[in-house]
Amino acid sequence: MKKILVLTDFSDNASHAASSAIFLASKVHASVLLFHTFIRQAVPVNADTPWQIEELMWADQSKYNLAYLTENLEPLVDQLPPADYHPKIHTESTEGSLAFQLKEQLQNHDIEFIVMGAGSGTTMEHILAGSSTTAVIEHTTRPVIIIPAAAQLQRLKKVIFATDFDEADIHALGYLTGLGKLFDFQLEIVHVKLFKQTEQEVSGPERSFFEKVEKLHYPNLSYQEVKGKDLASRLNRICKDKTSDLLVMVHDQRGLLGRLFGGSVSKAILKRQSLPVMIIPGTIKV
Repeated sequence: MKKILVLTDFSDNASHAASSAIFLASKVHASVLLFHTFIRQAVPVNADTPWQIEELMWADQSKYNLAYLTENLEPLVDQLPPADYHPKIHTESTEGSLAFQLKEQLQNHDIEFIVMGAGSGTTMEHILAGSSTTAVIEHTTRPVIIIPAAAQLQRLKKVIFATDFDEADIHALGYLTGLGKLFDFQLEIVHVKLFKQTEQEVSGPERSFFEKVEKLHYPNLSYQEVKGKDLASRLNRICKDKTSDLLVMVHDQRGLLGRLFGGSVSKAILKRQSLPVMIIPGTIKV
């Protein structure tokens, strides 16, 4: 059965993100897998002895925290409308690095997507500066939804997909329109044309891109091209003006997200983004 993998460190932000996973799971008919990794630490037994490895009951504490989180999430399942799917909640904890254990989870389970909270600040600040988030994005083959503490993801009616007409974006849109049929959301494709770009640089890839988009046959879809001096600032303004519930981008070094990560100015502006963000790997298989 499909699962939504919720990565948690038991912080308030992680628990907040886990509550959103209940809503998402009810729509995609998936169970919820709460997952925590821990690493044993080296501590001195006393001042006169060398450093030794002591387990410190990390595993027991992890299981206790997962049980407590499950107990807090179960009422949210009970509150779902009777007609909605009521997901089961599973838990798992293990020792090891997040990158390695994530790979194991993706191999052992049918993961629909991954949900995690932003450690501090805004979503984009966490994407750009959070080491755990970077590890997830770099090692996942499934989409990742990052939810900031100030945002709620209890509805999904308006989704903005940022594109630069890259081939990987088409595969991502194939996945996204599949989700759209379950959530019935309006999907708006947005391209920010920078002032320095010529019409020829944009028009050729755009025609090829939309020929492929038409073959997806998604009815509730629109497109907007806007101009701006800076890609990131225009995306932020569009999301705010459109009252979007989710911003979606593709993680591909040659594509949009790769360009966003490339400049210090863009990073600074993206830190203001407080909207939930879905990152779809460029290698996504629909």
